[in-house]
Amino acid sequence: MEKETNNELESRLEIMPTPEVVVQDEPGMRLWGIAQKAADKQYDKKEYPIVEDIEDYFSERPLPRAVIQKIQEYQKVNEEAVFWISLAYNHLERIDLVKKEIISHKSWITNIDDLINGVHAVMREVENSLDADIQEKIQGAVLTDLSAKERIHDQLTADITEIINFYKLSPETNIKQAVLTTANFFTPKNSGRGLSVGEDQYLFCHATNRDNMRHEFSHGFINDMVHELDQKLFEEQKNKIVLLAGDWLKYGNDYGEYWESLLDEELIRTYVDCYSKRQQLKMTPLRTLVYKLYEDYDVAKETDPQLRFKQFLLTEFPKRLW
Repeated sequence: MEKETNNELESRLEIMPTPEVVVQDEPGMRLWGIAQKAADKQYDKKEYPIVEDIEDYFSERPLPRAVIQKIQEYQKVNEEAVFWISLAYNHLERIDLVKKEIISHKSWITNIDDLINGVHAVMREVENSLDADIQEKIQGAVLTDLSAKERIHDQLTADITEIINFYKLSPETNIKQAVLTTANFFTPKNSGRGLSVGEDQYLFCHATNRDNMRHEFSHGFINDMVHELDQKLFEEQKNKIVLLAGDWLKYGNDYGEYWESLLDEELIRTYVDCYSKRQQLKMTPLRTLVYKLYEDYDVAKETDPQLRFKQFLLTEFPKRLW
């Protein structure tokens, strides 16, 4: 019996199919951004023309003080959790999925139902405060953003396929749809957000920043891989991840000294910004370690074409922290 070639072995490995890429408006996410702007004039980067219109609008028609206080109160709970909740605004079918994500990733939040009801009540007040003129301007900005994102639909699909093939993601990976949404207009071009809701991965990114789209899509599977490391690492190893991470990542990006968040970010940033382009930027000790992990993974795939990155990460990475 003839030995199978590497190409034949690789062809037998089942890979996650490329998820459908959908471009769509998400009014809830955008509305929460408007609420934050109404409560805090400093909340924006003014990279979208509509920001000045919204700023002028609330300067002339400020929200009641009690509503502003509620917005600020909810924002302090956890920004990501509240953005998740905003996705379920006027989408009852998403409520249970959003609650599941918050319970899984923000376990310290215990009053989830009260938080959801409160955030949605505030959003409704903000929505009702917008007159027809500003709503028309916002809708115009939405259509412009959607059009720009439709134009990069095929490129993003190709980018996602490349990521899937590099990591050799299994068909069990829980991403069936990548939803490229409209911006909330207050996020800087070099930033964004990715949120999982059930089998959908929502990408809130600027239309000109495909690297950020690649980054936010990757959170949909990297976070789960890193979470599995929790049972494989000793406290000393977790502390070493924090020690090796750059201060600019820990303190300049608000990830603090949480090993899991730092490793999530470093695995993604090192691949998207550095390894996929074969360039070395901001090479902190942790980034150097991760870059070498990717190099060794590529070498290992040559002898074992069926090797998935998840398997390599879980077996090899702990060894490199001693």
